[in-house]
Amino acid sequence: QLNRFSGSNLAMAPAVLVIPLKQSTITVQKSPLQEKEAKINSFLSTFRFSKNSGNRTIGRKEALAYLEINDFDLEEAIADAKNDIGWEAQVQSTVHANEKSKLVPQTI
Repeated sequence: QLNRFSGSNLAMAPAVLVIPLKQSTITVQKSPLQEKEAKINSFLSTFRFSKNSGNRTIGRKEALAYLEINDFDLEEAIADAKNDIGWEAQVQSTVHANEKSKLVPQTI
């Protein structure tokens, strides 16, 4: 927090990192951009490690779209995405079942 950096991509880190030597009482306020980035990263990590997403991956642009649609309410955006993923899975299974039934010879 002191370096105004969060995440695992060191390319996004500042050139010089500040390492506190003792317990600091400095309070660091996040800028709106940092809060936005933190929410995007949280959203992405929720689906990266979720068993409910199946083989479906969500990219950064899609995560940003879900957050924007839900006024950056992280919980609402995640719920929306999970609902959409569930709907997509349901539609795909219905399409798969319909295609499978077409392959079975029909008797008159």
